[in-house]
Amino acid sequence: MSHFLVVCELEFLTLTNSRRVLRFTNGSGMSRKMSLAKCKVRRRGTAAVEFAFCAPIVLLLVFGVFEFARMTMVRQAMTNVAREGCRKASLVTTQSTSAAEAVIRTNLSGVVTHPNDPQKVRIQISPTNLSTMASKTPITTTVEISYADISLLPNWVLGETRLRVAATMERE
Repeated sequence: MSHFLVVCELEFLTLTNSRRVLRFTNGSGMSRKMSLAKCKVRRRGTAAVEFAFCAPIVLLLVFGVFEFARMTMVRQAMTNVAREGCRKASLVTTQSTSAAEAVIRTNLSGVVTHPNDPQKVRIQISPTNLSTMASKTPITTTVEISYADISLLPNWVLGETRLRVAATMERE
């Protein structure tokens, strides 16, 4: 008889000496009796096999949730930094975009490892000429970061995914 028995029906039988016995019945009608002690021996290692099947799925789910939460946190920090840079650019005392860009790069230091690298952090402030700008003119600040630079996952998982946020305010 094969070691792998297809179990279609299980029933407990109680014998006269109070020893419990399992009766296995497969699809062909053949039945087999086995004591509970022998049944436990046959199930040795099933927990390890079940863990081997379930662990990768659970770990993938946990890391996915963690990475999504991290992406949300970084995006929120980028939004705040873009707002602060836009606020700096909208002030009447700010005459060039370099002051607003410096505020953005300084505040990004807690989020990105290399905030001063223009290849990793792209900042765009439009319009670029703040000195001749009239009051109530909208100013837009855009901050863009490659997600591969901040992710804990390998680069091939998300590819060239980029996080981009923008903030718009009127000149004072």
